[in-house]
Amino acid sequence: MRIHACLIATAISCALLPAHAEDGPTRAEFDALVQRVQLLEQRLDVQQKQTAASATTTIPALPKEQPSLAQEPAQWQKLEPGMSTAQVLQYLGNPDRKMVINGHALWYYETSRGVGSVLFTVDDKLSSSQEPPRW
Repeated sequence: MRIHACLIATAISCALLPAHAEDGPTRAEFDALVQRVQLLEQRLDVQQKQTAASATTTIPALPKEQPSLAQEPAQWQKLEPGMSTAQVLQYLGNPDRKMVINGHALWYYETSRGVGSVLFTVDDKLSSSQEPPRW
C-alpha cells in the first residue's frame, strides 16, 4: 500500500506540472503506471490470501493404532539444531499440525504426555524444539 501511495503522490505532483514539462510523465504514462500498480496490488492480495490459507493447514493425525514416534522421549533427544525437515520427520514422524509464522515453519506433536513443538528457520533448518512434558 505504501508503494501505491507514493505513486499516487508522484502522479499528482506530476499532474500539477505544466503539460510541456519534459521531466514529468505523460498522461498515458501516468495511466499505465496506475493500472500497473492496481494489477500488482491484486496479485499481492491473491498471494497473501494463499499464504494465509496455507499457514493454517492442518495435517491429519496418524491413526491411533499406530503410535507416533514423537511419543518416545528418546526420539526428542535426537533432535539437533540445523537438522532438515526430512530428518525431523524421520525422528518424530508427521506432525499433528503445521503452521507458518513470519516465514518460520512450526510443527506441533500431540502426545499422551502433552504437546511438543518444533520450530524451523526460514530456510527449513531446525531452530529449536520443545519436548512434551515428562510427567
